[in-house]
Amino acid sequence: MQRISEVDRPGMAGRACYKPDYGTSPEFSERERAALAFTAVVVPERRQVQDSEWARLRMHFSEPEIVELVFAVGYQSFATTFAKAFQLEPQGFSR
Repeated sequence: MQRISEVDRPGMAGRACYKPDYGTSPEFSERERAALAFTAVVVPERRQVQDSEWARLRMHFSEPEIVELVFAVGYQSFATTFAKAFQLEPQGFSR
């Protein structure tokens, strides 16, 4: 089973942050694009994920991998909100 951590290989976070065209960029695999598109829906829009978006994820990820992805996205979103609320300084883990 391929785990989510394999999607987040070194440098991916930096590429995602600085590549608004991740959906068409050749730097990302179809699997990575599916994960990034899902994240783009869940985090900033905070809307219900559509059936077509779940279907795209299921083309590339197993159910346990999707659970792991949703947890990782949700946790990171929470951690960012928490850090902003308490004005915590970045720890230097990203650019």
